[in-house]
Amino acid sequence: MNKWNLEINNLYLWCDEHVKLMRFVNQQVILERENGQVITMKTSEFVSKYPIPVNADPSLIIQPTPSIFDNISKSALKQVDVLQAHLEIAIHGIEPMNESETCYDAELTTLTCRMKKKAEELKMDLSSFWRKKKKYERFGRYGLIDRRSLPLARSKRNDSDPVVLTIEKVLKQTIGASDVTNIILYRKIKKLLIQDYGDTVSLPSVATLNRLLAEIRHRLGIYGNANQRQKSALTPKKLFGSFRSTHPGQLVMFDSTKLDMFALDPMNNDWIQVALTIAFDFYSRSIIGWRFTPVDTKGVDAALVLFDVLHPKIAMPDWADIAHWNYFGVPSDIRIIEYTNDDSSIQIAAVPFVQPDTVLIDHGKVFISHTFQDVCTRLGIHIQRARIRRPTDKSPVENVFKHISQDFCQRLPGYKGRSIATRGIDIEKKAFYYIEEIDTLFAEWVATKWQNHIPRSLHYPASGAVEADVTPNDAYTLGLTQTGFIPIPNLVYFDCLETEYRIVSESGITIQYLEYDSIELEPFRNYPSEIRSGIHKGDYRIKADPRDRSQIFFFDEIRKTWITIPWRGKQHFSHPFSDLTLAFAKATAIEHLHGKKPTNDEIRFALEEMYSRWEAKEFRTRRERRVAARDKILTQQAQKDRLQKSKSTALNTIPAAELNQSNQPMIPEDINGIFKRFDQIKSLYQEDDDEF
Repeated sequence: MNKWNLEINNLYLWCDEHVKLMRFVNQQVILERENGQVITMKTSEFVSKYPIPVNADPSLIIQPTPSIFDNISKSALKQVDVLQAHLEIAIHGIEPMNESETCYDAELTTLTCRMKKKAEELKMDLSSFWRKKKKYERFGRYGLIDRRSLPLARSKRNDSDPVVLTIEKVLKQTIGASDVTNIILYRKIKKLLIQDYGDTVSLPSVATLNRLLAEIRHRLGIYGNANQRQKSALTPKKLFGSFRSTHPGQLVMFDSTKLDMFALDPMNNDWIQVALTIAFDFYSRSIIGWRFTPVDTKGVDAALVLFDVLHPKIAMPDWADIAHWNYFGVPSDIRIIEYTNDDSSIQIAAVPFVQPDTVLIDHGKVFISHTFQDVCTRLGIHIQRARIRRPTDKSPVENVFKHISQDFCQRLPGYKGRSIATRGIDIEKKAFYYIEEIDTLFAEWVATKWQNHIPRSLHYPASGAVEADVTPNDAYTLGLTQTGFIPIPNLVYFDCLETEYRIVSESGITIQYLEYDSIELEPFRNYPSEIRSGIHKGDYRIKADPRDRSQIFFFDEIRKTWITIPWRGKQHFSHPFSDLTLAFAKATAIEHLHGKKPTNDEIRFALEEMYSRWEAKEFRTRRERRVAARDKILTQQAQKDRLQKSKSTALNTIPAAELNQSNQPMIPEDINGIFKRFDQIKSLYQEDDDEF
C-alpha cells in the first residue's frame, strides 16, 4: 500500500497544485502555495485530500485497484490464492499437527529456514520466492499476480499526436472511397505526415500502424467494406425514439428496389430484370400495395401503387380459403359477390386496403415526381421524406425486401442472388415466369403467408405489450374496430396518371406530335377552359398514361367526368404502345425526314413498320428487342389497371350480398350500406346465432 510521512519543508501534490508544508501547529498544518499564499487547515482535512510527495518513489504511488482481478483468468486467480497460503505459512509459521509440519513451527524454526523449505516444496528458486514475499508485503495479493496472465496493455497515444491525427484524416477520406489495401493507406499516411509536419515526425513501424489503424477505426466507426463504412458513417450517433402508430394507414412506407431475380419477356422469351415497388402499413406490418415493372420504375407506377393501396385486391378462385376476405362488419358466412356479364364472381383478397394519413418516401425520382405528389395532395395525404442516404429512417420496409428475397424470390427459378459472388451459372436461362405471373404468385404469397405470419416487431395497438400470436391481418382488424372503415374515392385512377394541359383545336388535342380527337370534344373546340389564371390559363386538363399512348383522358367540364379520347391513327393501327415505343418511332421518322419534325401520319407509318418487324421477331438492335419486350409488358399492365379501375369502382359499392323476396342479391348504392343495413342483416341471423 502507499505510505509516507508528512515532513516539514516537503512539497506535496495536493488538489492539483503543489504546496509546501511549513510547520505543524496543534492539530493543524500551515501550507504555502505556489503563489506564496499561506493557508492553515486541520491535519485530518489535509490528509483526507490525499497529498502525494513530489519526490516520492513512483512505485509507491502506483496503487493497484481490485478491478485488476477482473482481467485475469480463474486459473491465474487460483494460483494467487495457493501462493498466498504458502507465503502465510512461510512467514508466520503454523502449529504442527504431525511430524511433516514441524519444519514450519514458528517456535522451533527461523524465517530463513521456513522460506527455504517452502521454496523446495514448491520447486521454486529461493531468490524468486523471497521476491514474492517482498511484493506480498508491499502490495498484498496484487503483488502475487503473474503479469503474463494480464492482457497486453495498449499503448495510449495522445489525441493530439501527429501520427494519430494523420491516421484519422486518412481514414475519414476512405468513407466514400473504394476498398484499398493497408499498403496504400500507409503510403497516404506517410505522404500526409511529411506534408503537414515535415521530417520532425517519423512513421512508426508496420506493427504499430496496424494496431493504431484497428484502434482508430473502432473509435471512429470506420471499418468493413465500402458499403459498411458508408452505412456506419450515416448511423445516428445519438439515441432516437421509436414511432408508434395508433391506427391503420397512419404511416405508410413506400420503397422501390430491383429484385434479385430474372423474368421472361413476352416477345422472344428472353430474360429481363424485374423491379418491385411496395407500400407497407407500419401499424399492422401489412404489405398493402405492390407493382412489378420491367427494368426500372416510373412515377406513374408509384402513383398506381397508391391506387392499389386505396382499393380492394382481387383474389383468384384457386387460392386457399385463408387468402379470401370479406368486408369488415359483415358476418363471416356472407360473401361479397359481384355479378358480371359472364356470370362470374369476384372475391376480395385477404390484403388490407386503407387511405393513408402520411406516406414516408425516400428521394427516389419515382416518389418525388409530380404525378405521385399530386395524388397525395388530392387525397390530403401528408408526405414525409426520409433523410438522404439514411435507410434506417424506413428500416421496416427495408426488412420487408429482405423477407421477400429470402422467402419468395429464392423459391422461383431465375433467382440470381444478391451479388455476382452469390450468383449461379447461366441463371438468365433459367428464368421461367413472365412478370404478370410473378405478380400473381406474389399476390398469393402476400395474402396467404405474409398477412398470416407473426412478426416479432408487431405490438398490440393500445398497450405496449408484445403479443406473440398477432398477425398483420389480426392487427388490421383490431385497428378497424377503433377507427372504423373509411370509404375510398372511385376516381383516384385518373389522378395517378400524368397531367398535361392542352387547348382543343380543330384537329383535336396534340401531345408529342400525336393527335387525339373525338366527337365528344365538339363543345370545347376553340373555347377556353375554366382555368382563368396561371401558366395554364385557358388550357384543358388531360390525363395520359405513358404505358399506353393510344388514348388519353379528357376532363369534361360540363358533365364533370373523364372521357376517353382515342388517337387519330388508332383506326389504322390498333396496337397500344408505350412512350418507349413512341420514342423509337419518332427517332425513326426524324431520321427518314433528315431532322424535320414528324407529323401524326408519319409517326403512324413508323409504328406500323416497327410492329410488323416485331411480330416477325426481326429486331435491328438488342436495345430495340428490349424495348419491344418492355412495351408489351407495360401496355398489358395499363389495360389491367383500367379493368381494375372498373372492378374497384363496383367493389366499393358492394357492402354485402343480401337476399330479398325473389332470392336475388340486393346491392346497395355505396359502401355506406355496410353500416346502414347492418341491423337488417343482423336480424336475419339473430335466430341462429344469439351472440352475433
